[in-house]
Amino acid sequence: MLQIDRQALSLLMPVWPHETDAELMAIIPKTLAAMRRRGLDGNWAYDKARHANLLAFYEALKRGR
Repeated sequence: MLQIDRQALSLLMPVWPHETDAELMAIIPKTLAAMRRRGLDGNWAYDKARHANLLAFYEALKRGR
């Protein structure tokens, strides 16, 4: 079973204690899409490094690391 490192993930996006790992795996792509929209819109809140790190974190989870 997949185990998400919540401490590492909490540095990249908000994580609530009641969220299960399965819920987080569904939330991460939505967060990535929202970040992508902010970046394309030129929003001041967009952080390219955070976006890249969350994407790498998510891809590692999908590979099973």
